[in-house]
Amino acid sequence: MSEPSAVRPWADPERESDAKRLFPYLTMSVEEYAGRHGADWLCFSFADYRYRDDMLDAWIAALGKIFFTYGRRAECQKAWLTEAELKELREQEEDERGF
Repeated sequence: MSEPSAVRPWADPERESDAKRLFPYLTMSVEEYAGRHGADWLCFSFADYRYRDDMLDAWIAALGKIFFTYGRRAECQKAWLTEAELKELREQEEDERGF
């Protein structure tokens, strides 16, 4: 999980470029992204680094906090997904676990 920005190492330029390409930090809230796309991430190390773009840094830190706070991603999913989307997501998760 991410550490306070003072102790997180700087992201190298390639990682920062990847983050800017991957995350819609200028057009979507962190909560909406976590709700709509959080299930796509099996692991998440972007929040282990800090970024020179202050908006990107804050957005990714907040996303990491959601991902690593028990139940928080599910709250975002409930807020941003329809009942049908939530049902489909749960079915996919059950299939992946083999239930």
